[in-house]
Amino acid sequence: MIKQPKNITYIRQYINENSRSACAIVRNRVKVLKLMLKHCRGSTRALTWPVLSLLLKRHGVAMTKNDFQIHVIKWSRACCAFIGSSDLFGYFLIATEKDKAVMAEFYRRRIKKEQQNLRTLYAS
Repeated sequence: MIKQPKNITYIRQYINENSRSACAIVRNRVKVLKLMLKHCRGSTRALTWPVLSLLLKRHGVAMTKNDFQIHVIKWSRACCAFIGSSDLFGYFLIATEKDKAVMAEFYRRRIKKEQQNLRTLYAS
């Protein structure tokens, strides 16, 4: 039997425990996670925001990109259900070591850009 990554196991557990939540934000998060398990598992199956947004709408989840980032991405990074993002690929569930490397490279590029912005700020 193939062992699931911890974050995938956590996502499945979260879905099972929260599918009937009274909170609309949690119910939407559960719907998003279910769709991502099916369609966005791994960086090779990442979906850009326009494609993911359309998929969500087709399944009854009307969510802005900002709502997605706050209620799903931010939440995922504060717990064990890390959702990856990449300006090259889109959004995806971390499922392999390669996916972690893709996410790490995204962070490196982003940090480098923010460091450049900081230098520009102090140079002015």
